[in-house]
Amino acid sequence: MTDTPNIPAILKEANLPADLMDGVAQDLMGCLRVFRGAFLRLPQVKVAHGTDLFNLPDGNSVKKLEGFMVTMGAFKELYPEDDGKSSDDEIKPPDCFSINFSPGSKYGECEVCDKGKWHGKSPPECKESRRCIVFIKGHRAPYELKISTTNFQDFSKTTFEGVNTFQVPYYLLNFEMTLSVEKKGKMAWSNIQAKYTMMDEVTTNKIVARKKLYDQYKDYFEKVYVPRAGRAEAAEDAGDAVDTEPEGEAKTLKKKLKTKNPPKATNTALDEIEF
Repeated sequence: MTDTPNIPAILKEANLPADLMDGVAQDLMGCLRVFRGAFLRLPQVKVAHGTDLFNLPDGNSVKKLEGFMVTMGAFKELYPEDDGKSSDDEIKPPDCFSINFSPGSKYGECEVCDKGKWHGKSPPECKESRRCIVFIKGHRAPYELKISTTNFQDFSKTTFEGVNTFQVPYYLLNFEMTLSVEKKGKMAWSNIQAKYTMMDEVTTNKIVARKKLYDQYKDYFEKVYVPRAGRAEAAEDAGDAVDTEPEGEAKTLKKKLKTKNPPKATNTALDEIEF
């Protein structure tokens, strides 16, 4: 068989003829080429607010998540006042945002911004949260998980304690996450509880595999959220079409994909990663 991109184990186990396996591998490169090196947002695990359930991208709901976290991003987002049309901030662009403690995109330094402060009993207009890239047992792809304003402080504290206790990066720890429901009057909300343990059977191969994932996704939030939001905002102001041309590493990858010998595609399947 010729040198081909990595193929998921499920296909390897099918004992396909060599020429068919090569064909599938080249089709994979064709599929990737369509996206022109762009960084696409990962599927999301969502908390069913007011319940003890996580909603998975495959349509199933579970009470417990087991897996490991690859990277985490700190977010501050100021959304327009509710217009009554949608209650889901995920589909509305923020007026101002900060990722990983960078200055706000519109109002500058968050520490001195009035929109991030309490005013009497009124909470800040700007909401703080965390977003994580996680691999979950039984699933073959990474997911994005948002830790909401009501949860991020406890979650961050628990994650810090896990890292500090085991003295390793969080991507070498396994987690178990569950939800509890709290109620006050007619209000109900979900709280995330996370427990960290060292990954099973520490080996060189497992550490290398997880570090490779960390290196791959450590800049995910800046690459996915910042450039496209900035270009879309500028285009909207100017009345022009949005420029989706990739930049930086994505632009370099695009150039490579145009060559006669495109680079190998990478595919990380959970059946190739031991927890």
